[in-house]
Amino acid sequence: MREHLLGYLIGALDPDEANLVERHLKQDPGLQRDLELLRVGLQPLEFDNGHYDPPPGLAERTCRFVEMRRASLNVEPQAARAPRWGFQDMLIAAGILMAASMLFFPALNQSRFQAQRRICQDNLRRIGTALVQYSMAHKNQFPYVPPTGKLASAGLYAPILFHSGYVTEKHRFLCPGCDRADANDFEIPTLDALMAASTPEREQMQRVMGGSYSYTWGHLENGAYVGTTNLGRHHFALLSDAPCTTQAVVNTNSSNHAGSGQNVLFEDGHVQFLITPECHNDHGCDNIFANDAGVLGPGLTADDAVIPPAWVQPTFPASTEVQ
Repeated sequence: MREHLLGYLIGALDPDEANLVERHLKQDPGLQRDLELLRVGLQPLEFDNGHYDPPPGLAERTCRFVEMRRASLNVEPQAARAPRWGFQDMLIAAGILMAASMLFFPALNQSRFQAQRRICQDNLRRIGTALVQYSMAHKNQFPYVPPTGKLASAGLYAPILFHSGYVTEKHRFLCPGCDRADANDFEIPTLDALMAASTPEREQMQRVMGGSYSYTWGHLENGAYVGTTNLGRHHFALLSDAPCTTQAVVNTNSSNHAGSGQNVLFEDGHVQFLITPECHNDHGCDNIFANDAGVLGPGLTADDAVIPPAWVQPTFPASTEVQ
């Protein structure tokens, strides 16, 4: 009966065999202890029960490992009699499964992380194409985010692009690595709905309407706040994974990719994964989540990109004019 325990644990027995094992378990304390030993041995395999495509070459690597393990244990095939598994054989098999899991699950998690990052980058490229198309139809100006009022939100880019038809798929605004990636209730309000909403309703809309991403504020120019012109710059951050939520964490990575970094769409259309919020280029070092003074405010120059949380409104000197 012990030879059936491993199959029982992994659900590989047919119903009659499983019922037989269960009847013996009720009557045999030793069999129960053996089952528990096997269960403990298999626990490392249980932390991720999803179904995923294996990394390329996994089967070949696993077969090589099993063959090396067989050789190291001096397990020789026995042709003289029918093969029969003993309890020691099952423990060895459980050990091999655990060792194989050490190869499989790290590779699987890394593969899944890379896939999420690539999908996120593709989303940003699609949105970047829409932003360029918008600028071509609006005298080379990207969507304008006002500094004050009911539409003052860095998430405003999404309602503008979506309801103008530049982006037609809502899921493009959701990074697969963020908490809300599978949000079925994700909605993008119209500008009219934002204007008509009560203050609490509008604040809630602003928190979610940009999806997983956030868009750059404008900058100060000769004492006035102005929007962003499409100059095709390689170094200017236009859109990125949304930053964290407070002034105190402007040097912290986005949470979309488990804090490991953020995908950033630059004005020339290329997307880059930054492991810190700092972008190093020919113009120096620019923290894309804060202005050159290190605070959540508008850019201090035309090349000072600032991507804030979607609902944060910037603060301005009292003399600032709005164009």
